[in-house]
Amino acid sequence: MATAAFLEGGGELGALMRAYDWSATPLGEPEGWPRSLKTAVRIMLTSRQPFWLGWGPDLTYLYNDAYKSIIGGKHPRALGRPFSEVWSEIWDVVGPMAQGVMTRDEGTYVEEQLLIMERHGYQEETYYTFSYSPVPDDEGRVTGLICANSEDTGRVIGERQLALLRELASRTATARTWQDACHRSMDAFGTNRRDLPFALLYARRDNDQAFELAAACDGSGSLHDPAQWPLARVLHTGEPAVVSLERMTGLPKGDWPRPPEQAAVLPVVSPGGSGHSGALVVGLSPFRRFDGAYRDFLGLVAGQVAAAIANAEAYEHERLRAEALAELDRAKTAFFSNVSHEFRTPLTLMLGPIEELALKAETDGPAEDHAQLAAVQRNGHRLLKLVNTLLDFARIEAGRAQTSFEATDLAAFTADLAANFRAACERAGIALRVEAPPASEPAWIDREMWEKVVLNLLSNAFKFTLQGEIAVTVRERPEGFQLSVRDTGVGIPAESLPHMFQRFHRVEGTRGRSHEGSGIGLALVQELVKVHGGRIELRSTLGEGTEFVVTLPKGFEHLPADRVQAKAVLASSAPRAGAYVEEALSWLPDSAPAANSESRNVARVLVADDNRDLRDYLRRLLGKDYEVITVGDGEEALAAMRSQMPDLVVSDVMMPKLDGIALVKAIRGDPALRTLPIILLSARAGEEARIHGMASGADDYLVKPFSARELQVRVAALLESAEVRRESQAELQRNAAQLSALVDAAPLGIYMVDGSFRLAAVNPIALPVFGDIPNLIGMDFEEVLHRLWPKADAEEMTRNFRRTLATGEPFTVPEYAEKRVDSGIVEYWQYRVHRIPLPGEEYGVVCYFRDISADVRAREALREADRRKDEFIATLSHELRNPLAPLRNSLHLLGMARDSNPAAQRVHEVMERQVNHLVRLVDDLLEMSRISRGTLELRREPVDLASIVRNAVETADPLMQAGGHRLDLKLPEAPVMLDADPVRLGQVLGNVLNNAAKYTEPGGKIDVEARVDDGVVQVSVRDNGAGIAPEERERIFDMFTRGTGRQSVGGLGIGLALARQLMKLHGGTIEASSEGLGRGSEFRVRLPVLDHALAAESSAPNLAQGLEGKRVLVVDDNRDAGDSLAMILRMLGCDVRVAGEGPEALEVLKSFAAEVVLLDIGMPGMDGYQVAREIHRNAGGSRPVIIALTGWGQEQDRLKAREAGFDHHLVKPAEIGPLQELLASL
Repeated sequence: MATAAFLEGGGELGALMRAYDWSATPLGEPEGWPRSLKTAVRIMLTSRQPFWLGWGPDLTYLYNDAYKSIIGGKHPRALGRPFSEVWSEIWDVVGPMAQGVMTRDEGTYVEEQLLIMERHGYQEETYYTFSYSPVPDDEGRVTGLICANSEDTGRVIGERQLALLRELASRTATARTWQDACHRSMDAFGTNRRDLPFALLYARRDNDQAFELAAACDGSGSLHDPAQWPLARVLHTGEPAVVSLERMTGLPKGDWPRPPEQAAVLPVVSPGGSGHSGALVVGLSPFRRFDGAYRDFLGLVAGQVAAAIANAEAYEHERLRAEALAELDRAKTAFFSNVSHEFRTPLTLMLGPIEELALKAETDGPAEDHAQLAAVQRNGHRLLKLVNTLLDFARIEAGRAQTSFEATDLAAFTADLAANFRAACERAGIALRVEAPPASEPAWIDREMWEKVVLNLLSNAFKFTLQGEIAVTVRERPEGFQLSVRDTGVGIPAESLPHMFQRFHRVEGTRGRSHEGSGIGLALVQELVKVHGGRIELRSTLGEGTEFVVTLPKGFEHLPADRVQAKAVLASSAPRAGAYVEEALSWLPDSAPAANSESRNVARVLVADDNRDLRDYLRRLLGKDYEVITVGDGEEALAAMRSQMPDLVVSDVMMPKLDGIALVKAIRGDPALRTLPIILLSARAGEEARIHGMASGADDYLVKPFSARELQVRVAALLESAEVRRESQAELQRNAAQLSALVDAAPLGIYMVDGSFRLAAVNPIALPVFGDIPNLIGMDFEEVLHRLWPKADAEEMTRNFRRTLATGEPFTVPEYAEKRVDSGIVEYWQYRVHRIPLPGEEYGVVCYFRDISADVRAREALREADRRKDEFIATLSHELRNPLAPLRNSLHLLGMARDSNPAAQRVHEVMERQVNHLVRLVDDLLEMSRISRGTLELRREPVDLASIVRNAVETADPLMQAGGHRLDLKLPEAPVMLDADPVRLGQVLGNVLNNAAKYTEPGGKIDVEARVDDGVVQVSVRDNGAGIAPEERERIFDMFTRGTGRQSVGGLGIGLALARQLMKLHGGTIEASSEGLGRGSEFRVRLPVLDHALAAESSAPNLAQGLEGKRVLVVDDNRDAGDSLAMILRMLGCDVRVAGEGPEALEVLKSFAAEVVLLDIGMPGMDGYQVAREIHRNAGGSRPVIIALTGWGQEQDRLKAREAGFDHHLVKPAEIGPLQELLASL
């Protein structure tokens, strides 16, 4: 029966419709269908949009290839069935819509329609946008409908899930406790009851590791028991689990008509691993499979819940921390206030008698006593000033400051205060400039507080101005009075400016006259200015200077009325300035490093301290027994050491320019000074401060105040051991230098384990392997191994190391793979372990290793890349061969037709040449793939060189003719027999000749000459073409290398690479030479000649016999390929049938007794392997010969074909001659 033309094409559905028995349906045979139905079917089959068509009273179902993804598992049985039967599960939704279209002759259109389909054996939530359009018959009656579809399932579900994630983030953003975060999460879950019919959130209790329900979303009481869920396992493994709900009753349904059948349990762990953890139990939609997308979505949900809990806990933690800090601040303020009050009484009792003694010593006592009492008095006043500052600050902060604002001549009062620093400035070599013109009205200030403001600012400027000037300016402005204290000092770093008025803030590393200070002076100044209703501003440039500007409002309306005094004060002295000035004078250095002896018969002690009184005290204390040199900071100390080497150094920790810690490090880093014993003095008490000082390299650490006797004893002890220490250190340095040079210069990782199995040394290359383990040196080596590697690997390494330590037998591991515990990364190593002797008659082991992970991964990457390349080449060759088959067949048919038109013959020749060229390129690709994998086998036989050369010349003849080249061929007169694969050797010579033809100008000359010399034949191919550049000569045989000269033409660049590999397999060589670009080239192929005694006579090939009447079935899903091959075979006399797919071929064989089946392999649906097996299964006493005709030509493809029952294997596009011979031989 002829096929209806309107059913032609249409892919798989077109084929199914053509093969379908429509006579058994209400539609009848296709030839009798109405024209409108035929037209609709034709439109549907050729459309790429999913369409289905229903016709007749039952709306008999037809659809196209694009619709197969929608109908799913119902394909192909849905074809020709009634619409109500095909979609029975959604008939209640779509049936009325279809009936309305048929009765009212009006189309319908719906968007994102929910349809619970059953396409793959389970009910499935789907969403579609579709329209039903009426289709009239030839008389205009509505007899059918056509439906255009587009699936929206992925988009609808994705948008729904994204909305839940947004809602979850929004609702939990303001959670302030972890419990609140749990409840808000469940509230958000309630907005998506389709993906999460119910949800339970369990938290693990810290005390007993048990779980308790933290929050739920529509979870009935029967679900709440944590024992029925694998919570602990999920939290331990970190992997979700799926639990069946078959035996549970009363389950919530969510937004579905039936409850879920499964639940997922997911871990909920905070990102940092701390805080509350637990598990999330969610009901799974009864209409979705728990696939990767569903799993990933739930993973995001659980992760977002964990993040919300962590954020809430962090907020709660910060709130509690802020409250604790505020309480600590209040306690500190109270403590400062109490301690300051308690300090004042003993200070008063100390300063009074000291003043009396100082007055008496000034007139009656020795000068030394007077100097000591003056030092005590100065430091007593300094201590009182610090106590008063602390007390003032505590009062202001507590709101209990006692103020008395009086009208004052601010300019005169400030100038009087500044004048107190003039002598100190002159001694320091800096200028003090005061500019305070009279104002039009007095300022209302608390005089005592203003003194502290001015004196603190001047003291601060003096401390950090080493040269230049200090300028004090008081001006009356419209907005108020303005005080400016500007200096040309060291300046303040920009990053420290915002913090300068914070309590206890100090700028580290800034040069100044002293590092002493409490760090609250500027904070107090700011508070005092605020008490006056004013403000203070700071401007500073590092290295240029600093300016403080205080602005006070005029009048007294802004001040508390009960604190304003009526009397006016125009000027006043500043009795409290003495303490500030005395302290400033103590910061000035001595004129030169002071020494109390010129004799070198006693030990020399260098004292470094920025406090002049302490320097004088230590000089008097130690000067009785030693020569003492005193300096004011670390830089002066280093300079003094290098001019006069001391025997011992006593240094304060806090000093300007270079502090004590940095001084110690500088001493230890100087080879000439590093053996000096050092004692550090510091006001910082506590074990931590002592450890810090000792860790820097100091020999001893004394906390101020210290006793004179204690210092004298420690100095004496260190001086006595200094010589021994210097000798020991020198020896240690020699040993350390030797070991460091040996280990650090090694190109391998090296580490040593001592006799007690502890790490003793690790060189720089080995250190990164041990990660960030603290205090690595001295750790138990077995513990280190267990921290870094899994238990089995750690135990194996431990056994190997201990065996070497015990027996002295070394061991080597050339390649070892280990997965690290700390990073999860697999590393590859080479290592060798030896036993070595250690001091004390002990032994240790040393391990030399090299990380070869990069080498191994590169090797694996190359192996994987090679595999992928082979797969790509095989697939590419197959895909190229399929369209080549009908092209070659059609060209053969045109040749057989023998068109006498010269133009047609020329076109035929061009097409045939190009198709053959493309076939050669595909073959070359496959040959290189086989060679690289070592799977190419030569089929050697005795062959005559002349026939091989002539065949190669014939292969290259189309290119020769196209280029108009002249070919000269010189062959030996006597036969030259070779043991070679004639096909492969011809391929080599053909590639060389093609190369010469391509790279030679039109009308060129190509010489082919063969000669035998000493049992070796050399075939030379010379041309006068483009030549080869010298830099390309070495790589002309590399893969994908193409000429770059002016004659560079197309090609893959693998012909010469393939030629060289094939010659290697033959035991021969191929080489190229050229005198340069434009001067031609020569390729020489050399092969051993076969001994004449071993040469076998080759029989003449049998001529193809006639094929008249041979029954052949051609099966190919490529209609063009199948039809063109059938036409050729019919012209050769065969009786041919054609089938486009496997089932059709089996159906044809039932009525056609084929002798030969030419069967394609890569067909959709039932492939060639399945068809071959079915032919074997259905065969009775005899079966046809099965020949594979396919684009898959690799060796594994041939083996797979033989296993499936194929008798022969031909690769597309098959040459007609060999195919004709094969068919004739059967």
